[in-house]
Amino acid sequence: EAFGLPSIWEALQLCGAARLGHGVRIVDDIEELDDGTHELGRLASFIRERRVLVNRGRGNDELAPADELFADFNARKSALERKRGKGGQAHNDAFVESGYAKRFRAQIESNEEALARLEQIGDRASSEDIYLVCYEGPAKACHRRLLLRIAEERFGATVEITGVEPGGE
Repeated sequence: EAFGLPSIWEALQLCGAARLGHGVRIVDDIEELDDGTHELGRLASFIRERRVLVNRGRGNDELAPADELFADFNARKSALERKRGKGGQAHNDAFVESGYAKRFRAQIESNEEALARLEQIGDRASSEDIYLVCYEGPAKACHRRLLLRIAEERFGATVEITGVEPGGE
C-alpha cells in the first residue's frame, strides 16, 4: 500500500490479494466533486464491487459486531495482552472467553436487516467472487468467518474459509 495505487492494483489483480492493510491510500482514487459527492476511480470501484467491508462505520454496519460485544472482547484482549504480551493467542483466547461466536451469531440471527444483507451477499457470491474484509488476518479469529458460516448454513452459500476458527460457540 505504501507504494501507491499501482502497487495496490498489482497486488489485487496479479497476486490475487484478498485483503488490504488499512486501505488508507484508496482515497487517492476517490475524487470529491463540486457538489460534495464522490466519484470512485477504477481501483476504488473494483474494491467496492468485489470487497464487502464488514466493519462498523465502513458500510454494512448491520453485519458488524455490536458495540457491547466489541467492547467486552477488547477489554478481555487488553487484559490478556497485559499478562502475556501482544499476539494472536491473546486475541483468540479473548474471542473464546467473551463468548464472541455465540453472541455474534445471536446478534445476526435476530436481526432481519442483517440476514437480508447476508442473503444478498450470498446471492452475489453465486455469480462472482466476494470477499468479506476486516482488519484481522488469518491467524486471528474474526466475525467475518462467522458471517460466512451463517451464510453457508442459512442460505446455502458456497464459502471458502481461511484462517482460524476458535471455539466459543
